[in-house]
Amino acid sequence: MTIDTIFVLLQIPLAAISAALYGRQYKRHGPVKYSRQHRGEWIRSMIWLMIAAVSCGMVAWRLGTVTEVVEEGYRAAGGMAVQTLYQIVVLIAYVALKDHSGSKN
Repeated sequence: MTIDTIFVLLQIPLAAISAALYGRQYKRHGPVKYSRQHRGEWIRSMIWLMIAAVSCGMVAWRLGTVTEVVEEGYRAAGGMAVQTLYQIVVLIAYVALKDHSGSKN
């Protein structure tokens, strides 16, 4: 098993879980229209959406490397270790950012 395979086996599930969790929070929180009074809610809503989108992109990228759609020279773009660390940090941050059971959303 190569180092690339190990990172793929780590990154695909981590990115898929991140995309699902953050996408669910965006759906629950809902798209918020921008206004001065609701600026904090709007920013939070955009964070949910952006992290879900980046995580979906990471899943697609890693699947492309496994199926060899992405050429070998581009496979480590962004650094495999950095991408894995990013997914771990995003999952840890989810706990701090999510709407807790006592909140109104």
